Amino acid sequence: MKKLIFIGLFFFVIGFINAQTDPIQEIKSKAIQIDSLKRQIILEQNNSKGIQSSLLQLRERYRVRGDSLNLLNGRLQEFEKTKNSQRSIETQLKLKSDSIGLLKSELRTAKNEIISEKNKGITLAKQEKEAGKIELLDKISQKYANTSFDDLIRITTKYSVEKDFQIVSKTSEVAGQLEKLIIYHKAENLLHEKFDKSKVNLELKNLDVISEESQLTNQLRKKIQDYEIVNQGLKNALAKINQIDQSELVRGMPTEIQNTKLGKILTELSSFTFNYDLKENNYPYLIEITLEVMRRKHPNPDADITDLLLKL
Repeated sequence: MKKLIFIGLFFFVIGFINAQTDPIQEIKSKAIQIDSLKRQIILEQNNSKGIQSSLLQLRERYRVRGDSLNLLNGRLQEFEKTKNSQRSIETQLKLKSDSIGLLKSELRTAKNEIISEKNKGITLAKQEKEAGKIELLDKISQKYANTSFDDLIRITTKYSVEKDFQIVSKTSEVAGQLEKLIIYHKAENLLHEKFDKSKVNLELKNLDVISEESQLTNQLRKKIQDYEIVNQGLKNALAKINQIDQSELVRGMPTEIQNTKLGKILTELSSFTFNYDLKENNYPYLIEITLEVMRRKHPNPDADITDLLLKL
């Protein structure tokens, strides 16, 4: 029994000693652990500061990026608005383009209709013109074919005959007669101009082409042949009147004396018209000069007429 108590006591003491040794070791171990934990805590704190700094940087970046995103979103919205507006404009443009295309098509149709109507009008006008020309040709042909040459001379002029000649064909039956009428009227015009010997000779030769029996043609031929003589007769009469002007100046003198000079002048003119049987339709150019002398001398017998001599 005592032995058992001793053994039990022994083990109790050993257990107590062991129990006293373990807490010290444990305290040392805990101190080491605590120190290690402090270092870890300090390290973690340092790491935490770095992390906080990084977090702050990240937050700033996120803020900046958020602002950028907001700006981009704003721009995107504006872009969408612009895009929608552009789509609307494109839609309107397409509608207008379709309208323009339709209008162009209608315009082409209208132009084609106008061209068609114009062509019809031109064709109709040509037909009417041709019909009118045929009718006119028939009238012209009948007029010249059924009228005597002298009567044709009386009812036509150089201009009217030339106009008719442009209408009828040169192969027409009346073309030759028209050409002869033109020759007649052209020769007759010489009497309305200043005397020119070369022209007179040419027109006398042309008058020989007229073979028709024509009293008026014969009279014209005689007048043209005598034109030089009659022209010289008027020159002589004006020369005598000039001599009277040089020898007798009556300006300011009594009316009786002025009338005496005027009588001498009129006598010269009367002698000229009587001697050459001058009539209004014979030599129009010479008649006009004669009348001009009378117009000048009647109010003033001393009026100068030398310029009229230069016209002969």
